[in-house]
Amino acid sequence: MKINKKNITEKAANLISELGYLYIETSFRGTDNNSVIEIFVDSEKGITTVNCAEISHAIGELFETEELVSSKFRLDISSPGIDRPLKFLQQFPRNINRKFELRIKENDAIKKTTAKLVSVEGCKLNFDEGKNVFSVDFENITSAKVLISF
Repeated sequence: MKINKKNITEKAANLISELGYLYIETSFRGTDNNSVIEIFVDSEKGITTVNCAEISHAIGELFETEELVSSKFRLDISSPGIDRPLKFLQQFPRNINRKFELRIKENDAIKKTTAKLVSVEGCKLNFDEGKNVFSVDFENITSAKVLISF
């Protein structure tokens, strides 16, 4: 049995949005007869295990009622984790005062830098490189990864 990945992804993303969370991405692993469907979610306040359980229960019901998966599968709901790049503007405000590894589109080139996020104003993100404070439109960020500091 072939899993319709596009259908599962679209329906799960819609349900996650209806529940008030931010859909990040879906990963499919395993075989058609023993699949692992891993769905990453986030929110402006972060994700707790209680949130993951709520989402898992709702998506499990969706899969069952709409018969989206007819073979054996495991459903994992998770936050994207600190090691994954941020994808959506809504993920940035809770990371103010954290250092980022950035790739920024400037004209026809990509600028790589490390800077601390100091504020978010609409679609503008303000960063401090130490000696230089700069603003960048969210749409010009090609990659933004929070750096872990100890």
